[in-house]
Amino acid sequence: MRKLLPAAVLALVAFGGEVASAQSFKPSVFGSVVLPTGDAGNAFNTGFMAGAAADVGLSMPVSWRAEASYARFGLKNDGAGDTGSSSDVSGRINAVFSLPSMGVSPYIIGGGGLYHVMASVTSPNFGSADVSSNRFGWNVGAGIDMQVASIPARIEARYHSVSMDGGSKYTYMPITFGIRF
Repeated sequence: MRKLLPAAVLALVAFGGEVASAQSFKPSVFGSVVLPTGDAGNAFNTGFMAGAAADVGLSMPVSWRAEASYARFGLKNDGAGDTGSSSDVSGRINAVFSLPSMGVSPYIIGGGGLYHVMASVTSPNFGSADVSSNRFGWNVGAGIDMQVASIPARIEARYHSVSMDGGSKYTYMPITFGIRF
């Protein structure tokens, strides 16, 4: 968490004045089923994500969303008895472009942030290894804000891509349900 502090301070400095004069400020919490894709899809099982966000509406149709989340995936059974997991703690700033509609509010979202990626593997043949690193990544997707039994809610799907060593990518797609306050 201490490693994400510089990114949070940068976001506050960059958007602090806008938050103070914002037309709206809407916090939310969310949970996701996360599908690893690309090389991550070959190595990891479906995972989960949990997090919190704050939408700051500056001018329609564009607003900003700051997010913090934790995602985790278990290692697929490789037949050799290896066990392990991968996870990340991330902080992101996204632009949200709201589309005109009636009843529900569709939107397109995209942005970037800092991902603290961690992996742990235990092998009966080679022992254990733990690695972690801070990486920059980006995300893009779409969603809908709506009312569910008079509760402000959100459903969205996004694609996350995090740059790793050697040009490889750590990618996944969360399918998210959130509650807005």
